[in-house]
Amino acid sequence: MKIIFTLLFITITFMFFGNFLDVTKKAEKSDVVVCLGGNIDRSTIAVRLLKKHYVDKLYFVGVKSTLHYHMKKNHIDISMLEDKIIYVPKMHNTMDEILYTDKVVVKNKYKKIMIVTDPPHSRRVDFMIREFSNHLKGKYIIVSSKAKWWNKDFYFVNFKAIEFSLSELGKIVYNYLKYAIYLPFTNTL
Repeated sequence: MKIIFTLLFITITFMFFGNFLDVTKKAEKSDVVVCLGGNIDRSTIAVRLLKKHYVDKLYFVGVKSTLHYHMKKNHIDISMLEDKIIYVPKMHNTMDEILYTDKVVVKNKYKKIMIVTDPPHSRRVDFMIREFSNHLKGKYIIVSSKAKWWNKDFYFVNFKAIEFSLSELGKIVYNYLKYAIYLPFTNTL
């Protein structure tokens, strides 16, 4: 009987894991949008938010040529937007991106920002902001990159979504251990 309950628990947890990971919200008018990383889905949504006047500025974390390549591939002209796009050198990891975004908010006195990332990545971004950001709390919303391979209710039918989700699970645990336990304990955060 214990085996049946254990299998049932694992199955239900696995089925709803996509809903746990995806904490994205609908885009809202904001001061700025930050595109974490430079994949094509994230880049496209961030530029569309800028073009539709949800924001006045776009911080693109990654290589400038990557954004231009993605926009050309999607037939999106950004030549008239160049003065509104700030290119940020590629960061080492998500924590560096969050800490950088925190500094941008302070420096520019932004009241509200949107962060574009892949939906299964959003839980970890949210966790890192809530736990380690001094100035983003209450000022951010995480917006979906609208990745074609992602469906939070049926993520388990797409291999890429399963792979990404399991990777995020490992990264959430790792980030919690590293940033919430180890570094504060050693006073190196």
